[in-house]
Amino acid sequence: MEEMARRKKNKIERYDIFWILVLVLLILGVTGNLTRPINPPGRSVEDQGSKVVIQNRRGADLVMVVEQPSQPRGVAVVAHGLGGDKDEPDIKAIADAFREHKFITIRYDASNARGESGGYIEDAKTTTYYDDLTDVVRWAQEQPWFKQPLVLAGHSIGATSAALYAEQHPGSVRGLVLISGVVSGTLHLQEAPQKAPADWEQTWQQIKSSWEQGRSSGEVNWLPFLIDLLRFNVLKKTSDLSMPVLIIVGEKDELAPVIHQRILYNSLPGPKELQIIPGAGHTLHGEPELSFLKYAIGKWIGGQLR
Repeated sequence: MEEMARRKKNKIERYDIFWILVLVLLILGVTGNLTRPINPPGRSVEDQGSKVVIQNRRGADLVMVVEQPSQPRGVAVVAHGLGGDKDEPDIKAIADAFREHKFITIRYDASNARGESGGYIEDAKTTTYYDDLTDVVRWAQEQPWFKQPLVLAGHSIGATSAALYAEQHPGSVRGLVLISGVVSGTLHLQEAPQKAPADWEQTWQQIKSSWEQGRSSGEVNWLPFLIDLLRFNVLKKTSDLSMPVLIIVGEKDELAPVIHQRILYNSLPGPKELQIIPGAGHTLHGEPELSFLKYAIGKWIGGQLR
C-alpha cells in the first residue's frame, strides 16, 4: 500500500510539474508580447509627400499613401491581403482605377503585415485587419477633404474586412470592390476534404512549424489565424449590402474559389457584378491580370458610381 501511495504521489508531482511548466511558458509568451515594442525597431518610413502615418487603436503605426486628384468626387480606401502591403501591383492597380475616375485614394499597410506599419506578422489575424481598416476609415472621415461617396476595395482578407465593415456601416459605404475575398471562415475550412492528402500534409507541416516556432517565426502563426478566421462570416448580414458591389476572382483561385464568390453574389440584394479572371489564381500580379482588374473596376465605377 505504501509503495502504491508513493508511486501515486510521484505521478501527481510529475503531473503538477508539467502543468507548472506549461503555465510558465504561457506567461513568458504573453509577457514577451507585452514587453516587445509594438513598432519594431529598425523599421523606417520613407519620406514621401503623399505618405501619412497614424496610430491604430493598439498604438501601432499605420502607414498610408493618400493621393488626391484635382476636383475629387469621392474617397476610395484600398486594403491589401494577408501578409501583403500597400505597394503590391494589384493594390496599386485598384487605386489607379479609382484615381483615374477622380477618387481620392488611400492605400495603407495593415499592422502585423510585411509593409512599413507596426506590429508583427506572427500576430496577423482577420480581427487586426478589420480593426485597422476601421481606424483608417475613421481617420479619413475626420479630414477636411473627405467627401462621399466612400468606396471600400480589398484583396483576400482585405476584401473580407471591407465587406464586414460595410455590413456594420451600410449608411456610410456607397460601393464595394471585393477581390478574392474569404466569404466565411467556416466555408473556407470546409474545402478541407477536397484537398489531396499530400496538400494537407504540407498544410499541416506549415501549421505545426508555425506553432513550434511561435512568435519568432517571422511568418503567419497559422493556428491562431485560422481559429480567429472562424469567427467571421460575411454571409450572415449580406442583406445590409444594398450598395453596388463588384466581385472579382481568379478562375483558378483555390483560397477564395469561384463557387464561394457565387454564393456571396447570389445573396446580395443590390446592384451586383461578378467578374472571373481567366486562368488566374489567388494572387494577381501578372500584366494580363492587372489589366483585367483595372479595366473591370474602371468600367464598374463608370456604370455604378456616376
